[in-house]
Amino acid sequence: MFGEHLGNEKVVDLQNEVRPGGTFNYLIKRNGKEVLHDGEYLQIDRPKRLSFSWRETAKKNAHKSKVSLTLDPQEGKTKLRLSLQIDQSLENYGEEIKQQWAERLKTLSALLSK
Repeated sequence: MFGEHLGNEKVVDLQNEVRPGGTFNYLIKRNGKEVLHDGEYLQIDRPKRLSFSWRETAKKNAHKSKVSLTLDPQEGKTKLRLSLQIDQSLENYGEEIKQQWAERLKTLSALLSK
């Protein structure tokens, strides 16, 4: 996602077709297990907004959720706002999903601060 390593995750394989309607999938190794994520780019409005569907296919009967990112320039920096609309079937994983995205954004912030 933001490099080969992301916290306790390692990207093993990545396929990415960045365009509205384009798809992506990436295989990560998390805590010794391989997990596949996939989705579709719904909206790309550079440099302001990115929206895509997303699911972790290791979850039984995984349904796609929607991720929206809004980028707002502020005094030489950029404020990123993340919005998640998770499928009802993932309600029990809500806190875990929130923590994973918080870790991803923390990693992104650290990389951009260098």
